Amino acid sequence: MEIEKILEQFGLNEKEAKVYIASLQLGKGTVLHIAKRANLKRPNTYLILEDLFSKKLINIFLEGKKKYYTAESPTKLLHLLELKRELLSQALPQLTAFYNNPEMNKPYIRYYEGRDGLRDIWDETLTIKDKMMYWLSPIKDLVETVGKEYLEEYIKRRAKKGLWIQTLRVSAREEIEYKYKNKETFEKTLRITRFVPKEFDIRTTIIIYGNNVAIISSEKKFGIVVESKEISILMKIFYDLLWNVSK
Repeated sequence: MEIEKILEQFGLNEKEAKVYIASLQLGKGTVLHIAKRANLKRPNTYLILEDLFSKKLINIFLEGKKKYYTAESPTKLLHLLELKRELLSQALPQLTAFYNNPEMNKPYIRYYEGRDGLRDIWDETLTIKDKMMYWLSPIKDLVETVGKEYLEEYIKRRAKKGLWIQTLRVSAREEIEYKYKNKETFEKTLRITRFVPKEFDIRTTIIIYGNNVAIISSEKKFGIVVESKEISILMKIFYDLLWNVSK
């Protein structure tokens, strides 16, 4: 990486980097000398040197009636970086308080696409602290989106972690060869199951887990996860309404 680009990563803009390097190369110089070396206009160079002086990267001194500029040692950059880190550390507790304040937090939305992306959502559900999650499960479409082998393995992993699900199955979207379709498997795999009315041909999977709501489109093979306590509570209310009319 070019030295100018490195300085830009540090926090200097492109012209500041050029002026600082030109000052280092000259040792000392007037505005005109530095402007020529940096290939910049003199008025702009003067303003940049003043900014670098305020950042303590340039020194100014007089010889006779002429003003000269010299660059501070490059090791000063490390000192300034450490100073910035120290200032950030001092502000970190307050910044963290803002981040953890529910009134300040906005919903966090994530997008997933394709079979691997949707599997990432499923894997994430296994990390929740709550021991119950809530599913609207069109099994035929679940098999199509994440694969039957993955689905069956997921159920084993979830049960092993002691995570229960309350699941609304969609009668119109049942999978004939689904391994865990029979009632005798429900309790063994930690499932409380009801079937939504037959007239509801639902193809969208919904998962409510912790403060997260996942909505998965089987047809388009994409999913979104909304991380929001408020939205999670609202979706749970709608879920309970559907649960109450299911058998």
